[in-house]
Amino acid sequence: ANRKIELGGDRNIRCILKQGDSILWAGSNDGLFKINTSDDSYVFYDKENSDLSSDIIRSLYVTTSNDLWVGTFDGLNRLNPKGEFEFYNFKKDYKPELENNLILDIKPYSKDDDRLLWIATETGLVLFNTESKTYDVFNTQNTNILNEVVKCVYSKIPGQVYFGTDLGLYYYDIKTNEIRSSF
Repeated sequence: ANRKIELGGDRNIRCILKQGDSILWAGSNDGLFKINTSDDSYVFYDKENSDLSSDIIRSLYVTTSNDLWVGTFDGLNRLNPKGEFEFYNFKKDYKPELENNLILDIKPYSKDDDRLLWIATETGLVLFNTESKTYDVFNTQNTNILNEVVKCVYSKIPGQVYFGTDLGLYYYDIKTNEIRSSF
C-alpha cells in the first residue's frame, strides 16, 4: 500500500539517500530529514537548530566511512560523528556578485575511493580531498569550459569524469589535464 511519511506538512523534497538498513536522508527546501524507515520517526535539521549552512538541500552523499556530505544552496556541509555540521566554501571571493555557493551534486572519485569527491557547483567542478580538506576548482578562469554551472557529475573510472552544465556535457581526464566537450 502507498503511504506518505508525515514530515510536518507538505515538503518540497529535492534529494534522498539511503544509509544502512533503516535510515533515509531527505533534503528539502526547508532543511534535512533523517528518517528511520522502520518506524517513520525522524530528526529534522535546519539553520535554526544546527550549524547547517542553508535550509535548501540539493544533494547528498554518504562515504564508505559513513560520513554524510550535504550539498546546500550555500555550500557543502559534513555531518560529523558528534552530530554537528562542518561548513566548506569552495567559492570564497570568486564571483562576489553570487551571494551563495550552490552545490548541485556530490560523487566519489571512484567506486573504490571516496576520500576524494567530485563536487558540482555553480562556480565550477571541484575535486575535494575529504582528509586534507584541500581542493581544486575547474571553471571558466582556468579551463576551456564555456559554462561553469556544473549540474551533475559521473565518474567513469578513477581520474576520468563527465560533468553536465547549462551548455553541454564535458569530459575531464585528470592524467592529461584535458577537458573536452562531448556534446
